Amino acid sequence: MNLFVGVIFMNFEDAQREEKEALFLLPDEIKWVDMIKMILKTKPEIIKRPKNKFSVYLYEVTKGETKFDIFIMICIVLNMILMALSFEGQAEEYTKILEGINYFFTAVFACESMLKLIGSGVSYFYNAWNKFDFFVVCSSFVDIVMSELGSSLKFLRVGP
Repeated sequence: MNLFVGVIFMNFEDAQREEKEALFLLPDEIKWVDMIKMILKTKPEIIKRPKNKFSVYLYEVTKGETKFDIFIMICIVLNMILMALSFEGQAEEYTKILEGINYFFTAVFACESMLKLIGSGVSYFYNAWNKFDFFVVCSSFVDIVMSELGSSLKFLRVGP
């Protein structure tokens, strides 16, 4: 799963660079073109404030620059470090520890998605980052299920 996300980001970055190089623009012109594209793609986020008191509370906790966001960012950074700690030929106990920590982070990110979903309702999916986040969480659950099923689907988890 982690390899999948890394490859997506790498290919996206390469495609952006190739697109800009194909235009034969100077760096300042590229910045201007990017700014115009961003302005044209910008849409106002229409998030309706929930009416349920519990949903309002979750909406307030999960929106904007809050301690909740700082906690999630710290978890993301720690998860990236965790992904970098695995290596070829690692001990079985070490692998089990890394998997346990990965399960913890998956649970944290799943809780984040659920809290935001309850707080924002259907408008949670209006934000592209939330869609991506939800996809990654669901993919992580699929990865966990595949790893727990054992050898029958093990060939699907093997990276290059």
